[in-house]
Amino acid sequence: GEPLSSQAVASDLGWQRALRLRFGRWQTFVKNRPEFWTFGGFLGLAKRRDWQTETSSSSSGLESLRVLELFSGIGGLRAAFHRACGLAGVQLGSLHEWVPLEASHMANSVYTTNFDIPYAPLLPRDIVRLTPEMVDGADLWLMSPPCQPYTRLGKKSDVGDRRASPLASLMQLLPRLARPPRALLLENVVGFEASESWQKVSATLQRCGYEARQFSLSPLQLGIPNRRPRIYVLARRPAADGRLGARPLEHEFPGRSASERELRTRTLAEYLDPPGTYPDQVPPPELLERLASRGQRWEVVGPESTSSRTFTSGYGAECHNAYRFGPLLRSGEVLPLEHLPEGSEMWPGGRVMRLVERGESVRYLSPDEVLRISGFPEGYRFPESLSMRAQYKLVGDSINVDVVAHLLQFLLFEWTDL
Repeated sequence: GEPLSSQAVASDLGWQRALRLRFGRWQTFVKNRPEFWTFGGFLGLAKRRDWQTETSSSSSGLESLRVLELFSGIGGLRAAFHRACGLAGVQLGSLHEWVPLEASHMANSVYTTNFDIPYAPLLPRDIVRLTPEMVDGADLWLMSPPCQPYTRLGKKSDVGDRRASPLASLMQLLPRLARPPRALLLENVVGFEASESWQKVSATLQRCGYEARQFSLSPLQLGIPNRRPRIYVLARRPAADGRLGARPLEHEFPGRSASERELRTRTLAEYLDPPGTYPDQVPPPELLERLASRGQRWEVVGPESTSSRTFTSGYGAECHNAYRFGPLLRSGEVLPLEHLPEGSEMWPGGRVMRLVERGESVRYLSPDEVLRISGFPEGYRFPESLSMRAQYKLVGDSINVDVVAHLLQFLLFEWTDL
């Protein structure tokens, strides 16, 4: 039925000293019961979906593929799956066996705004608490675990960072599954490939009979005007020709489609909103003045630029590191280097590293523009209740849909028999 106030239910049950001594605190009791969900002070019955086991998923098409979308965020991995099918010329119907798992209620609200969820509400889910029974039998795992333990802007605490624990927990689950996934895709930041976390993932995949390939790729390789270098891991089981474990890091897209692809370099102009759509996307003059006084340079790009800095979750933040979180868009004509502030540098792709002073005609790119650059389909939207900062954070934490789509095209239609 409808969710109820958790506190009211506890009061109606008389959850007093005797019950607390026997079962513990009410909040702990319901949190550990898989038949309940709790969120925002409410309690409800969980609508759990079990994998359909009467037929093999491979016999009835991709619509019946059993997919776990782990760390599902705002739905980038699912959007990439649809895009991959389109690239392969495969018409995709409804996905009946697709289960997203994500701990952020804000990300879940974006996901349910853009995809039909047959078992709503899509609730925050702690991946560390998953059991083998909850994930056994899936054909494909797609995952983009937290990048903070490995990012160059963070402390690089690796396995010592609590945010690395969900991935570690999944690797502990994998050997315990009676029916492990036949394939998986993992995305993370550059630096993950040299981490202790990756060493543990690689060892687990080898122990469980997987062949793995790791790639360092950027949207620039697809002609998209944004760098966003990332590490991607593809794995399949059983391994072909006994090739267990991971191959050396690769830097080109795999598969036949990569060699047949016609590269067209795009400019940022193709992704921008009509002029005047977002008049408020201007950095505060006080912020520009403060950073300029410290000699901190922004990356400034224009509509003609064919490259741009990675948009991170901090984009649009008003703090001393604001210049590190993504580029500013210049309006007006391109100025020669001698007309720019002292210390300016011209970088490939129409990128300029320079001081930005108070009163200059620059702005942030809008969340919709960043969504387009990140490969999300036209019409992808955020709930109206989300602030601009929340939108920037969520898309900055997401993936590049186009890059993942090309990798999934290879994984689904060339490298495995899913």
